[in-house]
Amino acid sequence: HFILFFILLFKKGTDGANKYGETHGENLGVINKLLIGILAILVISVTIVFVKDIRPNLAYWDIDKVKVMAQQNDAKAQLALGMLYANGEGVVQDHVQAVKWFKLAADQGYAGAQYNLGIAYAVGVEVTKDEAEAVKWFRLAADQGHAEAQYKLGVAYAVGVEVTKDEAEAVKWFRLAADQGIAEAQYNLGVAYTDGLGVVKDEAEAGKWFRLAADQGIVGDK
Repeated sequence: HFILFFILLFKKGTDGANKYGETHGENLGVINKLLIGILAILVISVTIVFVKDIRPNLAYWDIDKVKVMAQQNDAKAQLALGMLYANGEGVVQDHVQAVKWFKLAADQGYAGAQYNLGIAYAVGVEVTKDEAEAVKWFRLAADQGHAEAQYKLGVAYAVGVEVTKDEAEAVKWFRLAADQGIAEAQYNLGVAYTDGLGVVKDEAEAGKWFRLAADQGIVGDK
């Protein structure tokens, strides 16, 4: 069973996962080995979903300086300011402002901001929910080596979310994320090698990835 935490980014909570299954039933019907939310239920909120490439911490950040730098088109500062607004640290929490600054940094090619913008479009945070736009931004971040974006892009290919379903392509992205320590991607690689999804079956290789995932607390029914 591929772990499809990504689904829960498109619909909020357990009910959202069920609705996704209803609206994407054709995709889910094709893939018989899917695990939706059994291992974990992600409660979507902006403060826990947005990537923490730059973790706002008032002990280390001069908020006024960050604002000035962001206004001067400094991409790192723009991402930091977006995080501050998303979490309400040092400023009044404002998701509109958060998405605004993420977009400015993302347009400059900053991977963390591209990932956050993908999350915003996946969930519909102050933008119209748009799965195609979400996948677009995840891909841009994934191409730069962003591990979480690589994992989510892998799930998009595993399910066929705004891309043609392609298990081999899914495995490619899971592997890239797994090599960077993303436990869910490691588990999915174990599944792929167990069931021959996009790769040749290999129990030894499957066991290796399951162990790595288990070391991080991800244990499924394999």
